[in-house]
Amino acid sequence: RWVASRKINCKALVMISGGFPKELTKENLSFLTETTKIIHILGEKDPYFKIEEIEEEKKHLQQLLPKIEFRTHLGGHELDMNTLIDLHE
Repeated sequence: RWVASRKINCKALVMISGGFPKELTKENLSFLTETTKIIHILGEKDPYFKIEEIEEEKKHLQQLLPKIEFRTHLGGHELDMNTLIDLHE
């Protein structure tokens, strides 16, 4: 929400845990460039995100952000350091 509301032109947008804000549309994100790397990371044991909702969420996000990359980590709602380090490599 913060990036979209301020139209922050960033090299990478990494979303961690939980669902994507339902109110955001493709137009809200149109300021992102073709080179912006977009990653959504979800913990496999995240208590705030139901596993059966993941595929529906992925479809929705791919419509909004066709270049989005999905990743998971073994933990819960908080991102572990190993996953963060892997992003940098």
